[in-house]
Amino acid sequence: MADNDNNFSIEEEEEDVRLDPVLISRIFSTISYETPKETRITKKTLQLVSEYIRLYATEAILRSNEARLEEKRKKEEMMPTTNGQAENEDLLQEGLLDEKHLKEIAGLLNLDF
Repeated sequence: MADNDNNFSIEEEEEDVRLDPVLISRIFSTISYETPKETRITKKTLQLVSEYIRLYATEAILRSNEARLEEKRKKEEMMPTTNGQAENEDLLQEGLLDEKHLKEIAGLLNLDF
């Protein structure tokens, strides 16, 4: 999936993965509409919402990965690892996106969308 640590690429394994329009319709009718039986939503609108959610999630992953890489660069600049155990722990978490990475980018991501 990743070319190297600096270039994260989703396109290599990208499939046409979207939320099911029926699921989106159910979510809208359950949460958003006061009278769900009287409200209608077109198939094209559901497809558009599905694509929007896919783009949003993809962008969140890419930006979170950038935040992770920046954190890693700063950590390496501040404290070069000399302890073997610390190096092993870093290797285990090297490619791990955490909620802290998502929290770091969430504000700007929401403003952009």
